[in-house]
Parts: sequence; structure tokens; C-alpha cells
Amino acid sequence: MKRCYLLILPMLFSCTNPIIEEKVELDYSIILESDFIRWEDLFEKEEKSYKVYFYSETCGYCKKLKEDILSYYLLNKERLYFCNTDTNDVVLKSNDEYLIGCDNIEDFFIPGTPYLVSFIDNKVEEIYKGLKQIKEYIDKHRV
Repeated sequence: MKRCYLLILPMLFSCTNPIIEEKVELDYSIILESDFIRWEDLFEKEEKSYKVYFYSETCGYCKKLKEDILSYYLLNKERLYFCNTDTNDVVLKSNDEYLIGCDNIEDFFIPGTPYLVSFIDNKVEEIYKGLKQIKEYIDKHRV
């Protein structure tokens, strides 16, 4: 289903009116319901490898990253879930250096948004925090 956007996306960006040129903005509403994840389900996925993007609709850095993360979601094969921190009771702590290897929700937390976590076998493998690190990851792995 998500791949249908691949056909539509180029048409959206190429359709312009010669009189009024309007940029099409991507919005979180394009995310499939099955690609939203609840905080308590972070370590319960069946996929071997997946990423979770933590964001807030009120976060200024998340707003700046929105177009990039949504086009990455649409155009890449990597499994990406979205966790809206505005609608989930997340645990916030500042020191995330010990998260690598975490394999349970009781010990997991995020330092804030935006935050991207790579899971392999339901264990934290890598973390990317903030606008700069996440943008660099997206740019490096863009198809």
C-alpha cells in the first residue's frame, strides 16, 4: 500500500499551474495506520530490523525535518515506524549513552525529539538524535 505513493509522489511534485506555483507539503496523514507505533509496543515487533522515529507536532526541529523524514518513509524500503510523543506517554531522560543494547521498555527512554532509533532483533542497535544527525542519516541512506 505504501508503495502506491511512489507512483503518485512524482506526479504531485511535477504538477504545477503556470499561473500559481504551489509546493505540495507532505503531512503525517500520509503514514499508514499500521506504521504508527505505541510506546509500549516498541520491543514487540516481528521484523528483524526496523527503525522508530520519535517526533512531536509542536517540536520546531521535527517540523524542519518533517518533509525529509516523510519522503524517506515513502521512498525507502527500510521499515520505519512513527511514534508521536504528543499522544504517547514516553519516558524522557537526558543521558542516552547506555541505550545501545537495550531490549525492554522498562529500561528504554528518549532524551527528546526528534529521535531515530534502529532496532535489530528487538534490541536498540543505533540512535540518531536531533535534526543534524537524523538529516545526515536520511541523506546517506536516501535511495
